[in-house]
Amino acid sequence: MPVNNFKPGFPAFFPIDNYEPVELQVYQTGTPISQANFVDQPELRYAPLMGLETYTDTVMPLAPKSGLALPSLAILKNSFLTLYTEQYKSEDSNNDAWGFKNGIFRIPLLAFYNFEDGTNPFIRYQRAMRGQTVQWEKCFISFATAQTFAAPTAFVLGVYYPSTNFQTQLGK
Repeated sequence: MPVNNFKPGFPAFFPIDNYEPVELQVYQTGTPISQANFVDQPELRYAPLMGLETYTDTVMPLAPKSGLALPSLAILKNSFLTLYTEQYKSEDSNNDAWGFKNGIFRIPLLAFYNFEDGTNPFIRYQRAMRGQTVQWEKCFISFATAQTFAAPTAFVLGVYYPSTNFQTQLGK
């Protein structure tokens, strides 16, 4: 059973219970890479995902956890997010399935950029998610063309999730 009664709609407004910045840190410099992987996020392991946003160096010059520089908008335009997710029990009365759903594959990272500066693309409303839990250690950001970083960089995703009693409700 889902742990909340959130029903996404348009525009995607939802109450903020909790927020956690997730950093994908890229330390490989000078060599082109086609993919960078997330590490496990223990604090979000069973958290139902309600919303995501991402940032560039013009919005947030340094990552909140590592202090690394953020990517430019040009790099964000070349970046795609893949999330492996777990779904809760199906709400369809004809489907009694639990378990793993493949996920969200190669969605442009720019789809989660909602900061307007008058000249660059953005989305007007934050993307609402359906309460999926993310298996962060399987997730990654890929690049349309291999990306070379001049300095260590951190991609930051702002993760919105409901109150922390979800672990108790799931029996974890």
